[in-house]
Amino acid sequence: RVPSQPRLAGSKRSDSLAELADRHFGKALRAFDELREDREIAVCHFHMADLALQEQRVPGAAPLSKARLAAALRHARRSTEYWERAGALQYPKDFISSHIRVARLLECQQRTGAIAEAVEHLASAETRLAELAASADA
Repeated sequence: RVPSQPRLAGSKRSDSLAELADRHFGKALRAFDELREDREIAVCHFHMADLALQEQRVPGAAPLSKARLAAALRHARRSTEYWERAGALQYPKDFISSHIRVARLLECQQRTGAIAEAVEHLASAETRLAELAASADA
């Protein structure tokens, strides 16, 4: 969780905590990519998307910029893609959590229909998971 303090206490750095976290996640993402650790890459994408949502919880936070929202959505979608490939039934909590992040980010869009798009995304993920479960039981 990103604390509500804007900067690292006692630091001479001008970066916000969110900027520092984003930079560290980016480094981890590149390192795991070099190692071809797909699961860890998906986890980094998940946390990078979640970081944008956590920034919104800080009192008085400005809405996400279009660029920041687009980047966070890309990270969230990359995480969902991995959990779908790896097996939604094998990793159901990760599958569901990643789709919830996508929906929460879709809801942050500053346009009409954003909430409906988020609900549709969750309904689609639920349908896929139910179909996979039914075919596994058959």
